[in-house]
Amino acid sequence: MVNELWKGMSGSPQARNEMRDAIREAVRERVETGEFSPKQLLVVFIDDLDRCSEETVLAVCEAVKVYLDVPGVAFVIGCDRSALASNGLLRDLSPAGSAFMEKIFQTTYRIPVPDGTGIEDFIHRCAQRSGIQPVLNADVVSVIAERSGRNPRRIKKLINGFVLEVGLNPLWRDFVREDARSVVSTLVLQHFYTDFYRMLVDSGSDAASPFGDVLTEFQTYRKVRLRLRLRPRQVEDGVASDEEVSRFFAQHEVRQPSLTDTDTWSENLEELERELPREFPVLVADRGFTSLVDELERQPRYEELIQRLRQRPSPVDELEQPQAYGQVIQSLWQQQLRPTAEQGAPVPAQQYQGAYQPQPYPGSPYPGPPYPVSPYSASPYSGPSYPGSPYPGSPYPVPQYGAEPPLSDLSRARAAQPLADMRILWIDDNPASVETEAQAMRRAGASVEVVENRAEAERQLAAGDHDLLISDIARGAGREAGFNDAEGLRRGDYYKGPLIFYTGRVTPARQAQAEQLDAGITASPDKLQQLVADAAQERRSRTSPAAGPGDSTA
Repeated sequence: MVNELWKGMSGSPQARNEMRDAIREAVRERVETGEFSPKQLLVVFIDDLDRCSEETVLAVCEAVKVYLDVPGVAFVIGCDRSALASNGLLRDLSPAGSAFMEKIFQTTYRIPVPDGTGIEDFIHRCAQRSGIQPVLNADVVSVIAERSGRNPRRIKKLINGFVLEVGLNPLWRDFVREDARSVVSTLVLQHFYTDFYRMLVDSGSDAASPFGDVLTEFQTYRKVRLRLRLRPRQVEDGVASDEEVSRFFAQHEVRQPSLTDTDTWSENLEELERELPREFPVLVADRGFTSLVDELERQPRYEELIQRLRQRPSPVDELEQPQAYGQVIQSLWQQQLRPTAEQGAPVPAQQYQGAYQPQPYPGSPYPGPPYPVSPYSASPYSGPSYPGSPYPGSPYPVPQYGAEPPLSDLSRARAAQPLADMRILWIDDNPASVETEAQAMRRAGASVEVVENRAEAERQLAAGDHDLLISDIARGAGREAGFNDAEGLRRGDYYKGPLIFYTGRVTPARQAQAEQLDAGITASPDKLQQLVADAAQERRSRTSPAAGPGDSTA
């Protein structure tokens, strides 16, 4: 009713003038009578005007202009003036329009950019109000300030997110009383260094380092790097010994540096870094990150915390469920259509110990896009489940399928799915670790078969054509098994189509090998889904008639 009243009052100049007169009288009574001082104003705040379209900006300004002559009323508009300048959002305005805008903004105050001290003080105040001030040291505060872009809104959301996660996730509650600093350090890693965090908590064979712990690998790399770059005459604290250097190179199967020929050490270091996760050379120069992991290693229970994280994935910051996939799922459920077996009928969600379990970003301050929650993954939703739901805690109702819908409805549903009719073969020696991603593709219309080795893949490929091949890389003792098998399948004419490598760690060497095979490579679930969607789009462009998807001929 309120919306309809407002719409009716703003629908014509006459209605706006009548509303202005009513507001003028109400403000006059407020200012001149009653308990209010004559100097008090009615202030209307309008924020984020620069995020609106040109038409909305002009409409708001036109509405504001009607009330500018009402005594006792002031408008405060928050916006980026550069976006509303002549070379910004309103660059196509006529001279008269520009003059009109100048009349609207009578006084301008630029909020100064906070300096480093101001931002850190703000973080401390937010942390103090939230009760986590005692566990924030100077390095963590510096990381929060830098990684949030020194944006107060992001800082508040981040700290609120810390408090919520510690309060809602039983894993953190078990640790926060005895080892709160480890919890905060781990959460900072989770939100700001997501790629490293994934490698840290992923216990799959393709993500594991030769040490079995990416944090130990990184810390050893720091020491080896210092030894090869600084070339100290004596080994000091924080610098690798000859034995450590030799062992580290051997574990990564890289040519050993000559301990007597220091001139080649720079070249040796470059060769080593090609076999390390590509994030390492960037992170080693990030003082905030290095101080963070040093602090984490010093905590008495950090190893226990990491082991528990590997066994029980976090319910907040793991799945980057592509928005398009989630929209397709919701659309199908709202239409109450029964997906065919080929499209992927609903199956109960499973929890896999030690597997990477992606989760959504439901309006969170964490990096990444705010994708909707998949009803087939472990959800952070803690409300009541819908009756009959096989997914505990799911905020989505279970579709009550009635009679089989008309064929035309199913055809439209299939056409709306981004991966409709795609046949995908996935090779991974640990199928449970990729089940969540595979199910997301099935919900989007693809038929996904997961096999454990090349022999099974050859049988599946021989039985029928496939549109996409996805593979891991490390398999058992074979660090390059995925590359070798993919190359062998192509040589044997089993498969010639698009290829994606989905791995726990991407190194420059692996990236180069993938490029030689004209394949994509990623460790990110979000990037994987994008690569798959691109392959589907390319397939449609090759096979769809000029009439467009969904069209049919009699």
